[in-house]
Amino acid sequence: MAIQENFLDSFYCLDLDDIEPVSEQKPNCSKLSNYTAFDNSDEWFLKTTPENIDGLDKREFLHSVASYYYSNENFALAYEKFCELLNVGGHNRACRLSILDSMIRCLIKETSQNLNSIKPSLVQHLQGIEPLVSTYGEQLQFWELKASIPHHIVSNFEIFKTTVLLCSSCDCSKFWRLFEKIPSETNSNFRIGILCRVWSLLKQEAENSSGFVRENFQTKALKAEKFLRENFEEEKITEARKHVCFDLEKISSECTNLADQPPPHKVKNTGSARNRQEQEKIFEDFMKKFSWLFVDNVNVLNGLK
Repeated sequence: MAIQENFLDSFYCLDLDDIEPVSEQKPNCSKLSNYTAFDNSDEWFLKTTPENIDGLDKREFLHSVASYYYSNENFALAYEKFCELLNVGGHNRACRLSILDSMIRCLIKETSQNLNSIKPSLVQHLQGIEPLVSTYGEQLQFWELKASIPHHIVSNFEIFKTTVLLCSSCDCSKFWRLFEKIPSETNSNFRIGILCRVWSLLKQEAENSSGFVRENFQTKALKAEKFLRENFEEEKITEARKHVCFDLEKISSECTNLADQPPPHKVKNTGSARNRQEQEKIFEDFMKKFSWLFVDNVNVLNGLK
């Protein structure tokens, strides 16, 4: 009780006049005309300078800028930014591979440049990518990239061999269409055989798809069939399908519901990359399996070398 009384005495003895009131300071409000909102637009990073950005932040910044230019089809500026990104350093193997891949695609798509002027850079980047390829999936992506490079940069035989590796590993129409870049006679087995294979694969891919994807494959298949019917005799088409599409027709006859089959593009790509010896074996097996493509013109391969 004594403590409580002392506390009350002290409280009542306070002189309220000695207590200074707390002043509430109002914030200084600027005029609405001077207010600048935070820039949250899609292009905000284009107004940012990377001089004061270090480490990971700088890499993320340059990647955002390069990707923006690439998506807007400004491949020249995208290439410059990807080069800056590569020179920053500190990338692991997969990131370095991805950057080099993007740089090559920028050079290929930049049509305003002379092919001869970009050849040294393309060759250098290709040589830089190959040692970085570790998994089978990365190797498939590298082969697809290499097959899309203009013939002035990579030889016809290299493109042919790369396309063979692609089609043997991932049997789908978009890869077989890459053979159309290989020079050949109009009525050769090679030309009609490739077209028939593409047509059969498109039909199979349509059966394995649904919705608008199926409609897209069906439309492409009809166009391929129309082209074949208009440019080649029925007897030649039948012969080509017999020698080039026999494995696809076997699958169709054994399986009543193609939707239960794995799609043609499905491939186990999680393993290790194929070495030189394995690649040579894949190439030899393809040449034996589809030897009919070259029986009427053995000079096709010789002309590619």
